[in-house]
Amino acid sequence: MVKNKLIKVIFFDIGNVLLRIHPERMISEISTCADIPYDVVENAFPYDAHDTYERGKMTDYDWYISCKNALPINNSLTENQFWKSWSMLLGNETDVVDILIKLKKNYKIWLLSNTNPMHIKNEIEGKYVFQKLVDDAIYSYDVGYRKPEKEIYQIACDHAKV
Repeated sequence: MVKNKLIKVIFFDIGNVLLRIHPERMISEISTCADIPYDVVENAFPYDAHDTYERGKMTDYDWYISCKNALPINNSLTENQFWKSWSMLLGNETDVVDILIKLKKNYKIWLLSNTNPMHIKNEIEGKYVFQKLVDDAIYSYDVGYRKPEKEIYQIACDHAKV
């Protein structure tokens, strides 16, 4: 591979790029734990709260409460059950990691991802190959912006000095 001198940094996303994402596993686990039909759980996902959570403007506990409250009243979903279910969203690494490994020989590699602290700190750090190969990362929950907002790209470029 010949290095392109114009390219200084290559940014990779995590979800459905470096890692397979399985919302159906998370939904199924919540459905089982709370004894609520799968389709009810699936249709109750609190997208606005999720956006807020991935911007770092909501605590982990508040995210759990938002999800629990989005479900039918008097559900039995505990916080431990929720976080176990939430962790099931993340799957195996994809073949894109092989591309990252090859590019790493000639370029700086950064992550740029809409994500949340629970997935990064409890599920990704130390568990996946790609995490050990990157030079740095910009996460939406750290900077308050989400892709495709231009601000997150500007912050990423500023931090990477490109």
